[in-house]
Amino acid sequence: MNYMKLYRIILCLATASCLCATASADPSPILTPVNFAKTYIPNGFDSNDNVQFVGEGKFSDSCFRHSETKVRVDQAQKKIFVSPTAFKYPGMCLQVILPFDRVVDVGLVPAGEYSVIQSSTGQSIGQLKVRGATTLEPDDHLYAPVSQAMVYSRESSHKVHLIGEFPLSCMRMKEVKLDVQPNVLVVQPIAELDLSRPCLAGSFSYESQTEVGDMQPGRYLLHVRSMNGKATNTLFDIQ
Repeated sequence: MNYMKLYRIILCLATASCLCATASADPSPILTPVNFAKTYIPNGFDSNDNVQFVGEGKFSDSCFRHSETKVRVDQAQKKIFVSPTAFKYPGMCLQVILPFDRVVDVGLVPAGEYSVIQSSTGQSIGQLKVRGATTLEPDDHLYAPVSQAMVYSRESSHKVHLIGEFPLSCMRMKEVKLDVQPNVLVVQPIAELDLSRPCLAGSFSYESQTEVGDMQPGRYLLHVRSMNGKATNTLFDIQ
């Protein structure tokens, strides 16, 4: 028997089988549940606020892409169930750990203390406190519109840098309130109207820097309130 010829036949059959399997396989990604390893939950929401927090986790390889995070509020049990999901793509995947984070929009929540529960495991991954609203307006303050927010650090000095555009020429920054929480820095950029100046509609750029002071090393969420409820949320590290 010609063993070389037999080897070629077997190799050809094996290759054809693999090609057929590849062609018949469904290339669509599979929706799969994933977990948050850590949450960053700001303290200070009222019952008329759009409640937000950030969840952070890790994908096991490079073929995952975040899909959505579903939220269910159980007002009776004071629990907020979160269900993050991701698409798992077929094909060659790098076996590397890839961090991911997502802003979770909970919406309006009645006043109370809630446990944030990961639906896939049933474990509590955080606590959320919501106060009763003290005003009929959407916010307690007139917030400045913020388009960018970042923290600059130099040795033990840390500054919050805000960038945005006022919609009126008579609007200005009145005060930037800072609240350093265990793993969250809450920023309230409070604006005011200066009626002694012309009040024209348009886009009027501004920049603001505020000293934070000493912060403990760690990973934080920079949660900045903004006009029209468009808060910005950014994770940063203090060395």
